[in-house]
Amino acid sequence: MPTDEVSPPPGGTLYSSGPRSRLPRGRTLLIILTVSVVGMLGLVGVLVGTALGKNSRADGGPPTGTAAPTATVSATETAEPSQDEPTPTPEATPSSPTSNGRILRLVHASLCLDVVNGVAPEGAAVQQAECSGSQSQHWLSTPAGEGTVTLVNAGSGMCLDVYNLSTDDGAAIIQWTCNGGPNQQWRLTSVGTGQVTLVSVHSDKCLDVPEASTAPGTKIQQWTCNSGTNQTWTVS
Repeated sequence: MPTDEVSPPPGGTLYSSGPRSRLPRGRTLLIILTVSVVGMLGLVGVLVGTALGKNSRADGGPPTGTAAPTATVSATETAEPSQDEPTPTPEATPSSPTSNGRILRLVHASLCLDVVNGVAPEGAAVQQAECSGSQSQHWLSTPAGEGTVTLVNAGSGMCLDVYNLSTDDGAAIIQWTCNGGPNQQWRLTSVGTGQVTLVSVHSDKCLDVPEASTAPGTKIQQWTCNSGTNQTWTVS
């Protein structure tokens, strides 16, 4: 008689012949919620750890910051001078003795070189006269060459001149319009302390008082230089 055979279940799968048990609905929701919270906490921990790792130094020290810029002071800055410093008073400049001319005084007679009648016209004679300090007795020394000068009368503006370019002894000395001629050029040669002779460049003769006269008004001439006191002058 045929035998009733029971077919085995599909491979590996066990089926219970009885009813399957099921968890209560409330416990299932609690388990799901717990798992979700734990997963979120784990994710937050991973993110925080990653951020801290990026900001940390390789040696585990604190994060490297950026140094604040340092102001640089220039070494070339110079302090401004104080406005309270007193201004020095400039020293007075002494007036030049030649600004108003020099006075030429004869040693033998103590009389001064002067133009006849004071400020006279061109060609007026030059004389010895009592010293008065007048303009006609002041002579401006102007360089004319190496070691030579012209002597310009302060009163008339004319030059001490040997008349007619003469080279003779006894030639008259006059004043004449300045022209730069050699008969208007003179060498002041020192012959002692504060004393000079006036030598004409063109004739090489000296300014002289005839016969060593001491009379005021005596006309001046040129004469061969002889070192006499009537050819010697002081300049002041």
